[in-house]
Amino acid sequence: MAPIDLPPVGTLWTWTVQTFAPRPPFVTPANGFEPFCLGYVDLGDVVIETRIDAQLGEFSTGDAMHLVPWTWDGPDGTELAGYAFAPSKKVHA
Repeated sequence: MAPIDLPPVGTLWTWTVQTFAPRPPFVTPANGFEPFCLGYVDLGDVVIETRIDAQLGEFSTGDAMHLVPWTWDGPDGTELAGYAFAPSKKVHA
């Protein structure tokens, strides 16, 4: 394996809603589990699975997507940082 640079923009290929809490190491938030959107984003040479930073109705299959910062609670309650994809129209609004 070797690191490669990936583009920060792509196209939403398909998506779904995670309606149940994932298994550990997922940590259920203090205010309880809330369903969230996941999708496959086509980046050209590769398609990735990613969290979608948007609510239902804010995106559709085929939409342009943009890489955005994403945070969540870690197992010890500290905030962890990573990335998700959001509809480009939401990012640039």
